Amino acid sequence: MSPERVMKLREEFPVLFSKPCGFWCEDGWFDLIHDLAAEITAIAERDDLTVVAMQVKEKFGGLRFYLEERETPELRQVIDAAERRSFTVCELTGEPGRRCKSKKGFDYRTLSPYMATVLDYEPVPPPSGELK
Repeated sequence: MSPERVMKLREEFPVLFSKPCGFWCEDGWFDLIHDLAAEITAIAERDDLTVVAMQVKEKFGGLRFYLEERETPELRQVIDAAERRSFTVCELTGEPGRRCKSKKGFDYRTLSPYMATVLDYEPVPPPSGELK
């Protein structure tokens, strides 16, 4: 994610992103991550919790959002929902997308149809089962 977008998240959600947190994903997921950060922050404020993000990344074409500790069932539920939504949002453009596999190797990304064509990826079904 671009430094400008990371800075915007850190400024808007200073407690959640209070410690150095790796962001290893593209700008297309900014809105998805922003919405998730807002949900997490609202839950944390309501329940008087200190919730800190440890890592935000792409893995096998989907978003992964890890908290440092104190994960409640409700927090896990909103994180899981955002991770599932990531398989419908192009990680590069933010447009509607789907999980794709590189035609040249074992690399998965969630891409819009246009970006999949440009990067030589082909659509594949989203992973089944629990995301981790």
